[in-house]
Amino acid sequence: MERRFIRITELSSSKGKPGRWPVSSQTIWRWVASGVLQPPVKLGPQVSAWPLETIEAHEARQAAAPPPDNSLKVAAGRAAAAKRRKPVEAS
Repeated sequence: MERRFIRITELSSSKGKPGRWPVSSQTIWRWVASGVLQPPVKLGPQVSAWPLETIEAHEARQAAAPPPDNSLKVAAGRAAAAKRRKPVEAS
């Protein structure tokens, strides 16, 4: 059976060209650098791609993971917004 590979241009989205994932190529490379996504396989001197199994396994892990807890981000955002508000002066 032939092994299938997916290049970054097929994974990432850009203006006018939707990819498999709704993220930019820069985001995918950040995920690789941070260990969220396995590095691609070198197919040639200037060609890298991910085995289809790697992409499908990543998607399965993401689907099974609980949603991120954004409560800390929300609280931090509210605190920052409160600091930006001008105090109401009593008349």
